[in-house]
Parts: sequence; structure tokens; C-alpha cells
Amino acid sequence: MIRSHGMKSRQAKQYADKSCIGSGFHLPEKWFTLCAMEISVVIPVRNRPEEIGRSVVAALTSGRAAGFSDEQFEVIVVDNGSTDATAQRAREAGARVVSETPPSRTRARNRGAREARGAWVAFLDSDCEADPQWLGALAGKIRELEEAGVRAGAIAGAVRDAEPKTVVMAYLSRRRW
Repeated sequence: MIRSHGMKSRQAKQYADKSCIGSGFHLPEKWFTLCAMEISVVIPVRNRPEEIGRSVVAALTSGRAAGFSDEQFEVIVVDNGSTDATAQRAREAGARVVSETPPSRTRARNRGAREARGAWVAFLDSDCEADPQWLGALAGKIRELEEAGVRAGAIAGAVRDAEPKTVVMAYLSRRRW
């Protein structure tokens, strides 16, 4: 998760007065970085129509479980040259979809970060399903660090493997493939 952009304190305060009241973030004015959109989740994807819907729904569920309104967080899917129904499935699941070609995971992540409207950007892979507590835990850590006066540029967490859904996946998981 990285901070996507900063604002001058006066600009941030103006946004906060209009749209972040009651967000629960209490920061010293000189570190005030929240805007109308607090967190953007970026999911780069290429040709994964089955997985992307689950990933988007899990990210949206995590944001709502954290208490974010639709104005405070967003899910952006960066379609990286898919030749199937991936982009359509992402839209149907509730994501904003942007395109980036040629295929490159790095370019897709960078495009997502440029498109993000949030003060913070969280990255999620298209074959991952975010835990319902994920964005709440990230927002809590951001709040904790900023209230302590720590200026963070990146926050990382552990990634746990999901339970294998098929015998083949269980076999591959044991072999660490």
C-alpha cells in the first residue's frame, strides 16, 4: 500500500471539510493527507474472468466492513490487454475499469496508481480475495502511524494462502509450486 499523492495542507483541509467529516481520522494539520477518497484498491488483471469478480467483490466487502462509504474508497481494475470477458466481469462486480496495454504487470500497477483518487493506494492481485478485515486493518495502521507523527510511504502485511479448493491445488500447494 502506498501514498499515491500529497496535497498542501490547506487543500486537504478544504476536501476534508466537504467530504471526510466523521471519518474518524484525527490528524495534525501539517500531516493532513485525507481527501474525499481515502483508499483506492488497484487490481491489475489479464484474462481472468472467473477470478476477477471474486476479487472485486471481496475488496468491496472489505471496504464496507471497514465502514467506508462509496465516496471514501474505490476499486479500480486495470485490464492489461485481456482478450476475453474480464473487463466486463469486473464492471459487473462493481469496479471502475481502465485499460493499459501492452501487457505488463508493472505498467498496470502504475496506471492504477495514476488513476487512483484515494490518498492511499492498496494493491491486490486478481487471483486473491481480500479478507473482510483487510482495509479496516490497513486504515487502522494508517491512523495509528499518522497520529503518532510517523510519515509512512508504504505499509505491507502478510499474505496467507487460501485453502486449496481442489485436489490438484492441494497437491501443488504441498509441493510449493
